[in-house]
Amino acid sequence: MQASDTIATRNATGPRSRWSTKGGRLVTVAVSLSTLLFVFGGFYIALPWSSQASAYLTDRNIGLAALTMALLITRSTRSLGAVLLGSALIHLLDGIVDVPAADYAGVAGSLIFAGICAAAAAWLLRPSVVTRTA
Repeated sequence: MQASDTIATRNATGPRSRWSTKGGRLVTVAVSLSTLLFVFGGFYIALPWSSQASAYLTDRNIGLAALTMALLITRSTRSLGAVLLGSALIHLLDGIVDVPAADYAGVAGSLIFAGICAAAAAWLLRPSVVTRTA
């Protein structure tokens, strides 16, 4: 096969999608897990229906879950990265708030998900590199 055949084939098929790589599949899994965590966390907080704060947290969690899934379905790379960065910050702050309550399982879970969301956001927000060979 000649070099020109390789270039023509590459141009005919187009650039490889960021979502078709292993990293894209891992981001999809991370977003799905984060979304499930937000939904279940929202309903867990909402169970007593006792305060305005729990209603706010429920609305926040379910709204973020819907937003992240909508962005994942539409493959909005940069927007999803920004929302995941915000989600990482939320998980980090949730972990910090759990420290005085001595909820160490909650701290560990929040910090793990903060790391997963931050890694997924970094992968999505990295610059796209397109190289051409002549």
